[in-house]
Amino acid sequence: MLKRFFLLPILLLALSGSAAGQQMDITFRYVPSGVVENAFVPGSFNSWGQPYASGSCIGAGHESQMSFVRFENYWTKTVPLDVGQQYTYKIQVHRNTSGSQCDWLSDPLNPVTTGSNNDSVLEVADPMTFQPAEELSSDGLVRYFSVGLFSTQDITSISFTINGLTRTDGMDYFDASSGVFRFQLDREVRAGAQFLIEAQDAGGRTLSTEIGELQPPVEWVDEGLTTVKEAVTIRGFITRLDGSVDPAITGAAVLREGGGESFVHVDNGNVEFIASLSEGPNTFRLEAEVDGQTFTSDPITITRRLHPQDAYAVTPTVRGSGFEILLDLKATANLPADYDISWSFDEELSSGPVANQSAQGLSLTATASGPGEYYFDVDVVASGEVIDQLRMAALVEEDGSVREMEYAENAEWTKGAVVYEIFPLKFGPTSTGTVGTPGNRLRQITDELDYIADMGFNTIWFMPIMRNLNGMTGLGAGYNIIDFKRVDERLGSEDDLRALVERAHELGIRVILDMTPSHASPDHPWVSSLKEGGAFSNYIQTTSSAHNRGQDGRGANLSEIWQTFNGENL
Repeated sequence: MLKRFFLLPILLLALSGSAAGQQMDITFRYVPSGVVENAFVPGSFNSWGQPYASGSCIGAGHESQMSFVRFENYWTKTVPLDVGQQYTYKIQVHRNTSGSQCDWLSDPLNPVTTGSNNDSVLEVADPMTFQPAEELSSDGLVRYFSVGLFSTQDITSISFTINGLTRTDGMDYFDASSGVFRFQLDREVRAGAQFLIEAQDAGGRTLSTEIGELQPPVEWVDEGLTTVKEAVTIRGFITRLDGSVDPAITGAAVLREGGGESFVHVDNGNVEFIASLSEGPNTFRLEAEVDGQTFTSDPITITRRLHPQDAYAVTPTVRGSGFEILLDLKATANLPADYDISWSFDEELSSGPVANQSAQGLSLTATASGPGEYYFDVDVVASGEVIDQLRMAALVEEDGSVREMEYAENAEWTKGAVVYEIFPLKFGPTSTGTVGTPGNRLRQITDELDYIADMGFNTIWFMPIMRNLNGMTGLGAGYNIIDFKRVDERLGSEDDLRALVERAHELGIRVILDMTPSHASPDHPWVSSLKEGGAFSNYIQTTSSAHNRGQDGRGANLSEIWQTFNGENL
């Protein structure tokens, strides 16, 4: 397969030697991905493959049809194009022999696209380079480097550099008839290695382009991160100085900052090291002997933070009898010597009031007014900052005994809930609004709360009302959330929501907001942070786990595992 790069080729636009309207043959290449029975390069230069033979599929024999190069596994098509003109095009592939199943693809070797259809863009210059590529073998290493070199004059010399080593015999690997340079490596190199090519034509003009980057022979593949785990696997890669893999290199050393050295096995250049972590930063370097010299990688730092369940300043106990509620907090090693405890009772959510409430340090007592649920909130304060918070739920049984409510238990009020579900944008006429001028949908719903209460409903369940990106429609649930802390501007403002909830409570109606912090829009800043390795990336999970056990098996908590491919976050 060919790997796509997002580094634009360097086009030296020496157009002074080209007459206006002069044509130049350009060869397009495509290496198949998946099952491909036929390939085409339709574009603005050939009527986009029309007329189509089946649906939007191009018929066999059309001028856009590409030829398959046997034993090399790629398709090619040479097209005469006007110098100085810009063209748009795509690759179409047929998935079956009849040509009735086809896909339209942006050119995998050309990152420049335009429009909503992501049409590939080609700007024809004389001379020019086109589609620089590394061609990968089945094991993910580079087998060939290739690029199109096009000029209205003959190419006379080619030099090229692979991972810092330069050769001047490039003409031996250049097909003048197609304009394609293709070099098969004696020893496969790691994907992403530097490939730089420079050519001259008969007019003395230079063509050059570069992809990849100069790679050190010993380096870590993964990036540093913060984790709660006691051990993580970090990956490295070792090559010869020319970037090729040396199967004879079978061992390396991992050096730990502050002391300690471990032997690690090297398998075809790949290194996997299980690093045991102490709390705080842990820094490692990879060291190996390559081509008779010792090389040491840049450091990687893995920071281990306390697990959320290990960071508590206090742990709670709920007990009691005879309708007397006894709440106790037990200090952990994280509770400093100087602290304050702030207790509060949530009368609105509780089944009834309490009497004789008395708090002293880490304990609180209160008398329940009857059987039911009683909720207390605790803030642990040190040096003027809240260092721990928790909610304690006391369940008072009919006989007056007291126990802590279990996590999986439903609140008592849910058993008598009569729920009215609202898709907010479907509640009434079309609603519009902007951030500067919010809509009035929440105010419209507030005006109908008396009617909802008169029908016998005591609970409203809103589909997400948080700010969405194009995902909220009349019947759409609104789960394309880009800001969990803001009301979607088409519905109104945060003040509108507060007014709605206050009026609902006056009418004895509870309000449930459907909120999904477990997943977010691909355009949410959290996801952008994940892609860029930013501050939130340590808290985003992209691998599945049981919802009630968590990634580490210790229960539901902020997750921190994400996937990488070739060292990049997915």
